[in-house]
Amino acid sequence: MSRSRIYTRKGDTGTCQLIGGMRVPKDDPRVECYGDYDEGCSLVGLLRVKLGLDHAWQNRLQTLQKDLMALMTVLATPEAFQEEYPFDPQRTDELESWIDELEGELESKSKSFLLPGGCETSALAHMLRTVFRRAERRMATVHRDTPVPAPALSFGNRLSDFFFLFARSELHRCKIPEEAWKNFG
Repeated sequence: MSRSRIYTRKGDTGTCQLIGGMRVPKDDPRVECYGDYDEGCSLVGLLRVKLGLDHAWQNRLQTLQKDLMALMTVLATPEAFQEEYPFDPQRTDELESWIDELEGELESKSKSFLLPGGCETSALAHMLRTVFRRAERRMATVHRDTPVPAPALSFGNRLSDFFFLFARSELHRCKIPEEAWKNFG
């Protein structure tokens, strides 16, 4: 019985394969972009571990990881194959409902730039916020050269908002006050 190996040696020349077989440099903006979302997906996994299995958001964060995998698939798909791998606009609608829910649970809207920290899960949610902001910037770069479907763009844009509110929610759950850096407005 032959075993398959994880390594193929096809990337030894500095390229990787997109869906459909096209090879691109490993530092192609599309690869960089889905790599940033992959980093975020992994950090969501770490957040889930830190939160514990009984946390109220555990299942939704798992759903979010699945949504991120679908988003990465869209980003790894050249335009010619995008009809085969659409991104469901309902995913953004659901993410927006989660944002609204978190915002509704917080006592007030933040009128300050906040210092990340307070408790481990809040700090990790802030790290996720920054990873997804970077991924969103990379998606804008990709979109200039190769159109990214509108539902994927919208979803990518909502992630940092979600994790900002999730960070605030975790501070509230941990009974730790927010640390304002500077007020705005």
